Amino acid sequence: MKYLSVVLVVLLSFGFLNAQAQSDCLKGFKANRVFTNEEEFKGWLSESRNDTVAVLECLKASVSDSIVVDDFTGCVWVLKGLSIKQSSVKVKKAAIKLLLTLGRSKSSSLSTLSINSLKGYPPKCFDGSDLDSISSLITKNRAVYKESVELAGAIGDPRFISVINQVFPNSRDFSKPERWASYKALARLGDKDALDYCIRRVSSLPLNDQVVDVLYPDLIYIGKKEAFDLMIKVLNSDEMRCSSSNPNSDDKIVCGYRIMELLAPAIKDFPAKVLPSGDLDSKDYKKTLQDVRAWFSERGDKYEIVNNVYPLK
Repeated sequence: MKYLSVVLVVLLSFGFLNAQAQSDCLKGFKANRVFTNEEEFKGWLSESRNDTVAVLECLKASVSDSIVVDDFTGCVWVLKGLSIKQSSVKVKKAAIKLLLTLGRSKSSSLSTLSINSLKGYPPKCFDGSDLDSISSLITKNRAVYKESVELAGAIGDPRFISVINQVFPNSRDFSKPERWASYKALARLGDKDALDYCIRRVSSLPLNDQVVDVLYPDLIYIGKKEAFDLMIKVLNSDEMRCSSSNPNSDDKIVCGYRIMELLAPAIKDFPAKVLPSGDLDSKDYKKTLQDVRAWFSERGDKYEIVNNVYPLK
């Protein structure tokens, strides 16, 4: 009984502090303002007993169209940073719920930015109510349909297949970007017909810079062996179809160098690494390409895809 009393006191104290932190946070809305950068965010935290979750919950409860959209846009960029800098799952979960609320904004720029910012959060941080919210965005919010289906694919929950199929492709006219987003999300979620469509489409196009720079990242997002096998086939080609990174050269080079940069973070134990900039960490690109080709030759299709890599724009 004694221990139970102690636990109750601790819980009640925590609840009081959390409520007090939210109360302090609410003062920030008196002038319809919100933090727009990291320094201002730190100020909000200091005024709210350094309780990040309380600040985020306060923001979610206080979202208003009367607050300047540009201010909330700055706020979203701070929240996007939390997906990388914050290790706390509780903070990530609170940020997700706030971003989903902002994703329903009347401002298309703010809603799009908010949904796109969610793509950096780990799938495990999305709970059932979050998945329901995303499903609702897919079926009811045309303004962020493309971004929402891409997010659904990135999260990877197979229930999204039926959600997407409720509206796509027959409920209305879809733009080309919306159609492609739908197919690649369905492919990532495990829809075989959608995967076949994506592979056929990419395979049918002549290899060039645009295909490698725009469509091959989508193959990484799809995250299936069929998609990776297509890139590996081109990796082994000596056709000069891509532009050099040297701005003073018009010479074409093999596309394998760029493909290595895409594959490196997406395949376990890949023999080449990329720098934080995304460039290949190599002083001899030709040798690195030879090494990578040999690595695939030795393994055949026995390579492991790191399926949490989805370079969405």
